[in-house]
Order: sequence, then C-alpha cells, then structure tokens
Amino acid sequence: MTVRLAMIRDGVVENVSLGSDDPWSSPEGITVVELLDDSPVGPGWTFDGSLFAAPDIEPQQITLGQVVDMASMLGLLTAEQVATIIGPLDASTVTTDTDGALIVAAEGITEALAAEAMASDEPPA
Repeated sequence: MTVRLAMIRDGVVENVSLGSDDPWSSPEGITVVELLDDSPVGPGWTFDGSLFAAPDIEPQQITLGQVVDMASMLGLLTAEQVATIIGPLDASTVTTDTDGALIVAAEGITEALAAEAMASDEPPA
C-alpha cells in the first residue's frame, strides 16, 4: 500500500513523499513518519517526536495597489471597482488590455499622489 511519509532531519520536515508501508531503513540522520492522507504537513514543519507544528511565517506588508493588482489579475475586480478603491482616479484612467489586465494611466497615478500629498501635507514618495 502507498502511504505519505514525512522525512525529518533534526526535528524539521525536509520532504514529504509517497512510499510503501513495507519495512525499510531510512537514510542515516533521517526520521520517517507516516502521515494521514489529509495531513497538511510539508517541508519546513517541525516535529518534536510526537506532534507536528506549522512553520512560523513572517507577515509581509503589501500595499493597497498590490492587493488591487492581485485581485484584478484574478478577475475579482472590474476596472470600475478598481477606480472606486483607488479613490482619486476616475474610471476613465483605468482600462484593461487584451488579456483583461488593468492599466492605470500614469497621469492618473500622478494626480492621485499629488492629491494624497496635499491632503497629508507631505511630498509624494
């Protein structure tokens, strides 16, 4: 029978692979633990000898523009919705190319940055 196996070195999962449940010897320094079929365990997880723990993931800061870009690439937002989110840009400065990707006119971005700077009394970055 085929089973999912976690290959662990020094308490950290290095790999998860399919293998046989027949007895075999693991490479030196590697602990092999059979996983349940629906287990989320993968490389980077830790194992203390009885329990697996997900790796700590550092939160990453992203900008509103990056979120809007990702959402539009996935087809989750229309050009009009993007214009509403972005704020000072009007819908006429937001268009789509032949693949449906959003294009924001450079002058619209400049105007938006200028409006934001005037509102905050700080020069645009």
